[in-house]
Amino acid sequence: MILELADIRIHAGQNAAFEEAIERGLKTVVRNAKGFQGFKVNRSIESPQRYLLQIFWDTLE
Repeated sequence: MILELADIRIHAGQNAAFEEAIERGLKTVVRNAKGFQGFKVNRSIESPQRYLLQIFWDTLE
């Protein structure tokens, strides 16, 4: 399994819009990609404008 990580920082006050958009994008676009296994989005407690996106893949291809 391959783990892809993205460290994402957003503008203050945009959390709800970002969370909705990232969920929609992952569920409608990324989910259909070959080798996709799943994803997880975590919001930082210490820095509320910072998120860690994890995408799980079968292979690098």
